[in-house]
Amino acid sequence: MLSVAWLVVTVALVFAFVGALLVPGYVYSPRKPSGAKKSTFDCGEDPAPGEAWSSFKFQYYPLIVIFAVFDAAAIFLFLWATSNFSAITAIVGLAFVGTLLVTMPVIIVTIERVYGVVSARDDT
Repeated sequence: MLSVAWLVVTVALVFAFVGALLVPGYVYSPRKPSGAKKSTFDCGEDPAPGEAWSSFKFQYYPLIVIFAVFDAAAIFLFLWATSNFSAITAIVGLAFVGTLLVTMPVIIVTIERVYGVVSARDDT
């Protein structure tokens, strides 16, 4: 019963904290848009003429996602490998985790490149 009470108190405090951060921004935000407020402002220069939208190449986006996933996984796996084990087991665990974190992105990128080559060959 005590853990449920702490959970309720924690959730209430989180909502109160988030509300305390969001409400002043909503209350004091400007409400009268004007041409000057809507214009692009960059270091005192006028905005460049023409359309600001441009195409963006997603060539490296999968690599960024893979890095982010395995970077977060490395933190948790490192903590797991060193937490409750003896020194020898921790060393073996770290060696396994290191090998896993180095080889998995390489395998994923290799599969991605092979798929790209095969699908490009099928298109021609």
